[in-house]
Amino acid sequence: MVGTVDAEVWATELEAVFGRAAGRFGRVDLRWRMRDCIRGLLAPVAGKNSWQLAEWAGHRADVLPEEMTREQMRELAARYNGGPCYQGDGAQAYGRLFDASLDDAGRALR
Repeated sequence: MVGTVDAEVWATELEAVFGRAAGRFGRVDLRWRMRDCIRGLLAPVAGKNSWQLAEWAGHRADVLPEEMTREQMRELAARYNGGPCYQGDGAQAYGRLFDASLDDAGRALR
């Protein structure tokens, strides 16, 4: 079992690591998200997928995945693929391809 002193040492060291990695992220909000994801990986979260880590960190989506419209799914896919350049042609093409693949996936699951 980890004691209070151990937890404080871990927290201090973790902040030092985050400080060293901060320059890799161009925006502060992305640094915070990275920090939250790492903390989630180290936390007793039941699952370790991106949805569960985001929920644990308090980054809840406005819409549940099951309730997303196709347009929202396309945008999410484009943002996932393109990051800050999600409005670029390549990322948008990925979003359209993702959207086209949804029908194929639905047919395969029937």
